[in-house]
Amino acid sequence: MNLDRKDFIQAITALATVVSFMPTKLFAQYTNNPLEKLILKIGNTNDEKRRAKLLEDALKNPLFSSNEKEILGKLFFIADRWANGFEKYANPGSEGNESSGYLCGFIRECKIDRFFFPQLEESNLFSPIIAFYRSRMLLAHLIQNGQISLVPENRNKYINESLRLLKISQRSYPENELIKGYLGNYKPWNEIVEANQKAPDWANYQRMVLEKLTYLIHWWVDNRQISDGQFGGGWGDDVEMWRNWVPVLFAFEDKKAVNSKEKLFEGLYALSKMEKGYTKSMSDVEHTSEEYSDPLTCMLNLQAENPVWEKRALQVLDYIENLWSGINQRGQLQFKSTWFNVDTVDLNDKRACDSPYHTRLVQPLMLIWLRTGNERVGRFMKSWLKTWVEATFSEENGKPNGIVPTAIHWPDGKPSGTGENWWQPENYHSPLYDYPSQQENMYECFLQAYHITKDEFYLNPIRFVAEKILLGVAKNNTEDYKEGSLEWSLAKLKDSIPEILIKYRLITNDFSFDSILENDAKGYESFIFEKDVQKLTKSMNELRMSLSLPEEFFTTEVRWTDRLFATGKYFNYFFAEKIPVFNAGFLFSSLTGSIGNFKFLPVFGVQWLTSSKEIAILTETNSTQKFEAQLFHFGNDSRKMGARFFNLENGNYKVLLNAKQQSQLVITDKIKEIEITLPPQKLSKLQIEKFN
Repeated sequence: MNLDRKDFIQAITALATVVSFMPTKLFAQYTNNPLEKLILKIGNTNDEKRRAKLLEDALKNPLFSSNEKEILGKLFFIADRWANGFEKYANPGSEGNESSGYLCGFIRECKIDRFFFPQLEESNLFSPIIAFYRSRMLLAHLIQNGQISLVPENRNKYINESLRLLKISQRSYPENELIKGYLGNYKPWNEIVEANQKAPDWANYQRMVLEKLTYLIHWWVDNRQISDGQFGGGWGDDVEMWRNWVPVLFAFEDKKAVNSKEKLFEGLYALSKMEKGYTKSMSDVEHTSEEYSDPLTCMLNLQAENPVWEKRALQVLDYIENLWSGINQRGQLQFKSTWFNVDTVDLNDKRACDSPYHTRLVQPLMLIWLRTGNERVGRFMKSWLKTWVEATFSEENGKPNGIVPTAIHWPDGKPSGTGENWWQPENYHSPLYDYPSQQENMYECFLQAYHITKDEFYLNPIRFVAEKILLGVAKNNTEDYKEGSLEWSLAKLKDSIPEILIKYRLITNDFSFDSILENDAKGYESFIFEKDVQKLTKSMNELRMSLSLPEEFFTTEVRWTDRLFATGKYFNYFFAEKIPVFNAGFLFSSLTGSIGNFKFLPVFGVQWLTSSKEIAILTETNSTQKFEAQLFHFGNDSRKMGARFFNLENGNYKVLLNAKQQSQLVITDKIKEIEITLPPQKLSKLQIEKFN
C-alpha cells in the first residue's frame, strides 16, 4: 500500500468533519447519556495519565453494568500501564527481556490474532476506545518485530487492521491528537532552537538535531531509567540504546548520559543470569550477544582506562575458544551454532552454523585487538576470518564465487545453512539471517585483520566486490536480476559498500575504487570524498527532518527501547512521502571525522570536551598527522573548551584557530588534549598540523 499522503490526510479530515456535523448514530445516541459522554471524554483527552485516571474512576461508577465494568477493567489495565509504567509497574532486579519490560511486556496481550479486548460491533459504546488502544499495540508490534515488518504479508495485515481501527477511533474522538498523528495529520515537533543568521545552514541544522537528541537522551534518563539501570524495554533492548546516543555520548562530555550507561551496564552484570560473564538464556547469537557486545563496546570506548570492561570482554573468549567454536571437517575454525548460551551449544542441524551475525559477538574483542594488539584474541580472529574468506570464494550450493555466505554449517563446513537457497540459511524463524544481513560487519572485520596483519588475503572479498561493481556488473536494482545470482548479490550490497571502501582507501592508500565513491557515497563519506558542503547541508537537513514527528513518537509512544527512533517508521510503509530515517552514524561522523561503522575498526578522531548544546562542528580532515574542523558557537559569550584526539600520531603539532597559531602541542601516549576558546556566533576553523 502506497498512498499519496496529502490526499490521505484530506480524506481523513473530511471524514471527521462530516461525522462531527452529522447527528449519526455514533454521536446522537451518546449525546445525552452520561456514561456515553464519559467515554467520549476519555477518548478525546490528549493526556495519557488523565485518560487512565478517567478509566479508573469509571470503574467505580455504579451506572455501568458488570459486563461493562469488565471491559473497563481491561481498558484500564492497558491504559494504566501505558501511562504509568515507570511509576507503578517497573520491577528493579527482574532478569528478563521484552516480556518483563515495564514499557512493553503488557503489549504481548494483543496481536493480530490475539484479542485481549472483546470483539464488539463498531456501533458499541466501547468499540472506539478499544480500537484506539488495540491499534497502537498492533503498531508497536509492527515497529518492533522483524517477523512482521520484514514479511510483506504479515506487515500488510498489521497496517490494514491498524488503519481500520484508527479510523473507527477518529470518527468518535476527533479531538484526539494522537489518533490524528498516527493517521498522518500531525503537527510537527517544533525546533528547540531557532536558526542563527550568522551560522551556515549545515551548522543550524546540525545544532537543531543535537539539541533534540540531547533533550531526548536526558528525557529517557529522567523519565524511564529505574534504580537498577533498566529503561523499561527489557535488558536485551535497553543495552542497545547507546547506539543512537553516540553523537552525544562519544563526541561530547555529557555526565548524565555517561553515568546512565554505566548504571545500566553495571546493573546488567549484577544479574544472576550474567554471573559467568555471559547470559544463561538460550537464544540465537543476535540476541544472546547483545547483553555482552553492546555494553562492552560502549564502555571500552567510554572508559578505556577502566580495566573491568576489558576483563569482562576477555572472560568470554574462554567460552568462544572452548565451547562455542571448533575445527570443522575441513580443518577450519568456525562457530558451531547460531544458538548458544554460557553453558551449552545447540547442535540441532538447522541451527548448527556460523553466520555473519557472529561478528556482533566478537565486536568487543575486535576492539581490544585493535587497541592493544592482544595476541590471544588475534590468533582466534585471524583463523576464524580466514575460514570466512575461504568460504567466500566457494560456489557450493549455488552461491556465487566471491560473495560472503549467509552461513557455514557445522561440522561439515559447507558455506550454507540447511535451507534450499544459499541466501536463506533457515536457522531462525524470521528473515533476520538472510542475505545480506551483517555483510558489512564481516567486511569491516576483514579490513581490521588486514590493518593489523598487513596480509592482503583478508582484502580479497572486498576487492572482488569492488572490482565487479566498478565493471558495472550490478548497475541495476535487485529486482532486475535473478534471485541468488552474482548480480543480485552485488546489487544488494551497493548501498553499504561505499562506507567500506572509504575506510579501505584510508587504510590501504589504494585509490583505484574512487569512482564508486564518487557515484555511490552518501552522507559524510560523500563529503570526505568530494568536500561538497552543499550536498552535506542537504543531508543534514534530512537528518533534521527525521526528528520532525511529534515529540511523543520519540518519548511516551516508544514501547521497545531499541526502537527509540522508529515509532514513526510505519508511516513509510504506506505513505508516498517518506520521512527520513534518523542516522546517528552520519551525525557522529560529521562531529568527529569517523568514517564507516563506528562499532568496528573505529577511526573517529576526536572527543570535544564540552557540552553538546549551542554548538555545531564539521570535521573536515581526520588523519594521523593532521586534523581540521569548522566550529560554530551559538552562545553570546566566548566558549572555553577542550578536545581529545585519538588518531594523531605522537609528535610535535602546531594549533591554529582562524589561521592564528594558538600554541604548540606534543602528542604522546598520555598527552592528547588541547584547550581552545571559541568566539561567539562566528564560524571558526581549527587546524592541528604536525611539524618536525
